[in-house]
Amino acid sequence: MNGFRHVIPIEVRFQDLDALGHVNNTVYLIYSETGRLSYLANLGFALPITNWPSFSFIMAHTSCDFRKPVLHGQKVAVGTRVTEIKRSSMRLDYRIEADGELAAEGYAILVHYDHVAKCASPVPPDIRAKIEAFEEMV
Repeated sequence: MNGFRHVIPIEVRFQDLDALGHVNNTVYLIYSETGRLSYLANLGFALPITNWPSFSFIMAHTSCDFRKPVLHGQKVAVGTRVTEIKRSSMRLDYRIEADGELAAEGYAILVHYDHVAKCASPVPPDIRAKIEAFEEMV
C-alpha cells in the first residue's frame, strides 16, 4: 500500500455484513479505528485507558469516503499514517483496500486531552518525535 508505513490485515466477519451482503458502512470506521490503535501501539503508546484519568488522545473528527463495497471472504488491509501534527492535535489518514483495490479512505483528527484539567494539551515531545521519525517527517 503505497505511502503507508503501517498496514494491518483485517478479517471480514459475518457480523460485519449488512442485509445487502457487504460490509456495513459503520464497520469501515471500526476498521479504521483498529488500524489507528494498532499504529499507536506499534509505536509503543499505551491505550488511553492505561493512563486514565490523566492524558490520552480523543477523537475530534472523522470522515470516510466509500469507494467500493467490501464482501465476505475478501482480503482486507488498513493503512494508517500521520500526515500532520499540530500543537495539541494530529491528523491520521487511512486507506482500506479489499483484494488490493481501494474500498474506502478517510481521516481522523485526534486531540491530546488532559482529563483532569478537561482541556486540550500539547502533544508531548516524545510522542511527536516518535511519530515524526516513523513517518520520516523530519
